[in-house]
Amino acid sequence: MFMKKELVLILVLAMFCFSLVSASEFLTKVDFEISGFSGISSLDNSNGTDVVISIINSSGDVVVSRNAVAGVYLENMTLTMSGAKFNLSYSTQYTYNLSTIYGDFLYNFTTPDESGTSVLEWSADSGSGDWDTAGTYCDDLTEGGYEDWRLPTMSELLSSLSDQFIISPPTQTGFQDGTLYWSSSEHDSAIAWLAYNDFGIVSSSYDLKNYQGYSFRCVH
Repeated sequence: MFMKKELVLILVLAMFCFSLVSASEFLTKVDFEISGFSGISSLDNSNGTDVVISIINSSGDVVVSRNAVAGVYLENMTLTMSGAKFNLSYSTQYTYNLSTIYGDFLYNFTTPDESGTSVLEWSADSGSGDWDTAGTYCDDLTEGGYEDWRLPTMSELLSSLSDQFIISPPTQTGFQDGTLYWSSSEHDSAIAWLAYNDFGIVSSSYDLKNYQGYSFRCVH
């Protein structure tokens, strides 16, 4: 009888410890937008082996290392790690290492807190206009005591639009159905990327920067 109680206690403690570990970690995948690569206009990863993405913690240990999804990546497009989601800790700074034939590129990022709160904050109002108008408006915006507002990247915009529809109540408000939103991500010198929200189906598109009819929201 004592052995049964002892076994039950061990199982309860094990489950409790597991819950503590689970509470401090979360499953995720990481996309990264190519930007600021001097002299690089594209990365050819058609065979799925030439671009390796690693995430490194503050101790220098590699948390995960995988190939980028096969394809040809233009500047300011989004790289996605292949494979299943993996664990990262909340409220923790990591280093994102992109290893390419051009060398290694290191970027730091910080994960959200345990409540799932995004590190991004969106402006209260949206506007409309061409791409330059959207960027200038956000750069000049002062709201809520902040002056570091900007036009969101494509990955930030797609992620936030998706969250609005898969989380109840929505984590982001102010995004409208059937609306195209400008991102800061450029397809080329004349064309920029947009995110489209169509009643919970989120997708991407691109169009001429001088088109006046698209919406935008600012982020900091």
